[in-house]
Amino acid sequence: MVRLTGGIATVTEVGAEAAIFGILVSVVLYRELSLPGLWLSFKRATVDACKVLLIISVAGLFVWIIANMGFARVLSGWIAGLTTNPTTVLFLVAISLLMLGTILEPVVILVVLVPMIIPMAQDVGINLVQLGLVSVLATLIGLITPPVGFLIYLSSVQAEAPAHKVIVELLPFIAALVLLLLALILFPGLTLWLPTALMG
Repeated sequence: MVRLTGGIATVTEVGAEAAIFGILVSVVLYRELSLPGLWLSFKRATVDACKVLLIISVAGLFVWIIANMGFARVLSGWIAGLTTNPTTVLFLVAISLLMLGTILEPVVILVVLVPMIIPMAQDVGINLVQLGLVSVLATLIGLITPPVGFLIYLSSVQAEAPAHKVIVELLPFIAALVLLLLALILFPGLTLWLPTALMG
């Protein structure tokens, strides 16, 4: 935990270290996991990882397509041409990012698309702190939104449950997150009071 919070290691590195530590404790210290059992665990983990990586690889192809089409610029221009009302613009941005979040990785959205939206947001008077928070939350909701949300299938694999059962359990949480997203769009003070208090 200190390595993670101290910025010494990334989440991925800490996760790998925890996995290695768990294997050593199970095999060497407690002797609960035999070598054949360890091999079966590796095989199962490989199959589970392949299911998830298949979705990511298809998403990567889609990213390449929209990048070559200049989709981010088109989206920004389309929203700017519809209205100059900050709340409406932010709402349209959130809807767009939510839909894209179902098929794209968050890093791609936040690194490729959002920077191209920033100039338009500044032109209509949207605070960048509010834009950032809304963008991150909308992308997160996209990750758990049926039918394509990446985290639905990851959760399904981990829980060993059909995807449709995971979706049913997710619906109340999705509804709560959507309400939170709407509140952040309609009431900028919810996102700006702390930065304002700290920075004046």
